[in-house]
Amino acid sequence: MTSEKDVLDAMLCQAYELGFQDGQQKKKKFGCGTIFIIWLAGFVLISSIVFWNLTQKQSRNAANAIQLIETKVLYVIDGDTIVVNYYGEDIKVRMIGINTPESVSENEEENCAEGEAAAAYTKSLLEGKTVWLEFDEEKEDVYGRTLAYVWLDQVTSVNYDTFIKSNAGALIMENTFCEAAYYEPNGKYRRWYELLEKEYQIEREE
Repeated sequence: MTSEKDVLDAMLCQAYELGFQDGQQKKKKFGCGTIFIIWLAGFVLISSIVFWNLTQKQSRNAANAIQLIETKVLYVIDGDTIVVNYYGEDIKVRMIGINTPESVSENEEENCAEGEAAAAYTKSLLEGKTVWLEFDEEKEDVYGRTLAYVWLDQVTSVNYDTFIKSNAGALIMENTFCEAAYYEPNGKYRRWYELLEKEYQIEREE
């Protein structure tokens, strides 16, 4: 049988849950409504922190995430241009971000030993290999060549360490005479190519 005390306690709990407190109440212990409010405030605070951290992590991942297309290099034209099989079609791919000296120009005077060395290195690095293409904003140049970054590995996100180890242009920059080349609007890795140029090309010229 319910006592008057039980009824009173229930009424107090309901009052606290509605956010009301009797200013003259002299109970020594917290009522259930106060405990609920404290718990709710803590829950909201913790949820906000967790949500913020998750949002920041997703934002960083989205910024570094890349989309790649697997293909095979059929042959190398020169230090920065290759031919790949792209969905059954043979296409020329001009690597974004780098420019090697000439080696196959119709004007023989433009060809040089440095260009031939760059072409030989690119051939050893890529010819016959499976690679992954990444596009930037503009996918084709005025000569009809496909513009892409060429990756040796199927990377899912990129930082500088991954870039210098797996990006074909970065490796060509490191191992041949090569300059960083920026043509709007394709500049996703522009800063990194320019850093590599300063590091390796200055040393090579010395």
